[in-house]
Order: sequence, then structure tokens, then C-alpha cells
Amino acid sequence: MGDSLDSCTSHSIRIDRCVCVDVTFERMRVFADKEGVADVEPLRRAFGCAESCGLCEPYIEQMLETRTVIFSSPLPPRIPQRGS
Repeated sequence: MGDSLDSCTSHSIRIDRCVCVDVTFERMRVFADKEGVADVEPLRRAFGCAESCGLCEPYIEQMLETRTVIFSSPLPPRIPQRGS
């Protein structure tokens, strides 16, 4: 019984994609490397990510900075700047 309780209380998350368009950060990183992409906008145009709910944008920014494609903890959402 201890094993089943442990598996129920053991929580881990895997954040590896934009869920709105179902594109992995790994696929975006490959594209970014091939095309020399350094910011989110070209990935937004190419894949449609970060256009709907926008929750993937901080992960994409982090992926571009660190090359990380799998995240195990939530990142704070990006707050859009008014008038931009």
C-alpha cells in the first residue's frame, strides 16, 4: 500500500511544448539553431506558438537562452507591456 500512496503523492511535471499548437521546444530549438533565431517572434511566425494563451512564451525565451527543452517547474507568465 505504501508504494501506491507514494506514487499518488509524488508529483512531477514535464513542460516540453506549446500545448496550443502541440509543438515541442525541442523542435523549436532545432529550427532556431538552423535559422539563427534569437527571439520568440520568428518562432511565433513559423509555428504559431505564443499567440493563443501565451503561457509558452517564457519557456521559449528560456529555451533560446539556455537551450533547455524540458522544464520541470513552472515559469512565471510574461506580462505584456501596454502600448507595445
